Amino acid sequence: MTETVLYPWELHAHTAPVSVCAKLTARQMVRAVAKKGYYGIVVTDHYNPERFGGKTRGKAFAEEIHYLFGGFRDAAAAGAEEGVTVLCSSELRITAGKEDYLLYGLTEDIALEVGFLADLPLERVRERLQPHGILIVQAHPCRPGLRTADSRLLDGVEVVNGNPRHQNNNDRAFRFAQAHGLLMTRGSDVHESGDEGCARMLLPPAKDERALVQNLLTYAQERYIVD
Repeated sequence: MTETVLYPWELHAHTAPVSVCAKLTARQMVRAVAKKGYYGIVVTDHYNPERFGGKTRGKAFAEEIHYLFGGFRDAAAAGAEEGVTVLCSSELRITAGKEDYLLYGLTEDIALEVGFLADLPLERVRERLQPHGILIVQAHPCRPGLRTADSRLLDGVEVVNGNPRHQNNNDRAFRFAQAHGLLMTRGSDVHESGDEGCARMLLPPAKDERALVQNLLTYAQERYIVD
């Protein structure tokens, strides 16, 4: 039986100006990550309530969602030039707290179909996303001031966040995921130069977001979490 070959993926990366806290454009981010030898990148620009400014339905909402995925589109074009696979996702923050959730499998079409998410409690977010096969992974859950979510509402936890400017307490995140049998992911949380390559996830190739989700279901488990 042929053994599946695993490649380094960046599962947590932001682009400027879509993510206002990011300092690298999509093209700059992709080039920086590609130089570290990565096979694939997942763009996770911020889906925060304040960015929508009340534009939560109709044409205005569609325009905001289109802008939200603009960094991904630019990154995908850069990835084609660099020979790096680029897929989309989003990092959601809801009005109920300061916690962030990586939504693996979320595409622009699905985001439009499920409607505005940031004003919903997490259980309602899960109800809307589950029929579409979206994985909800809590990002950097053990940073100071943040709380771990109800494990029943999560598919996974980012157990290694590599961002060097935060106290991530990755060991606590790992123990939380382990205790509740949740999927485990790793990501550099790229915002600026120097963040790239701080954490990698080893996964098979994926041609689209659905394939990425299937790979995470198989390989985002404790025995595959390696340095």
